[in-house]
Amino acid sequence: MNILFADFQALTREGIRSVIRRNHPEATFSEAYSRQDLLAQINTGQFTLSIIDPVSFDDFDFSDIALTRAQKQRVAFFIFTSSLSPEFMTKALDYNVDAFLTKDCDVSEFSKAVEAVLVGKKYYCPELSEFLYKLHSREKQNEASNNKKHLLTTKEEEIVRLIGEGLSAKEIANRLFISVHTSNTHRKNIYRKCSVRNASELVMFAVKTGIIEKIEYYI
Repeated sequence: MNILFADFQALTREGIRSVIRRNHPEATFSEAYSRQDLLAQINTGQFTLSIIDPVSFDDFDFSDIALTRAQKQRVAFFIFTSSLSPEFMTKALDYNVDAFLTKDCDVSEFSKAVEAVLVGKKYYCPELSEFLYKLHSREKQNEASNNKKHLLTTKEEEIVRLIGEGLSAKEIANRLFISVHTSNTHRKNIYRKCSVRNASELVMFAVKTGIIEKIEYYI
């Protein structure tokens, strides 16, 4: 098993060697000292696993992972870093890294991650897993909001905007040339479709889904 390091911290590299050799004494290790060096070594096709701290290289680009995979290089990408910015984690997920672990993990977790990757599984640290869960939850919420938005008719969306302007049922009726009864019926149907209880909740929903702009909100 050949492993490629891309990490500027010598102590980290030595620690990784020691941990991996406990279960894989046959493992061999190489080091990359620049982005170009990393890509060149990966493209030799000699490596099973590449353990990378992207902050080691100022010009590291996650798209390099996609590039090597397009060239059919069968190397697993293990991101081992201290960086946990949302942008960084999003890129790691976008490019489907095989493992992502923070440097404050313990030895047993690092070993689990290595063993998982070697049998073709993914391994993400709790921080990235939580980030992924929150990202998925937001997408679901946005999807649900959009679905509710599309339940409204053009007329109902118009009424929502008028409610956002602070108009009463009677004022809306006069504006649209409908009866007050019809105006109230539309309002009740809109509340039901949007799962809201009052005008304030409706306007907040309408802003989130883009039915009205924030500057239109007068309540």
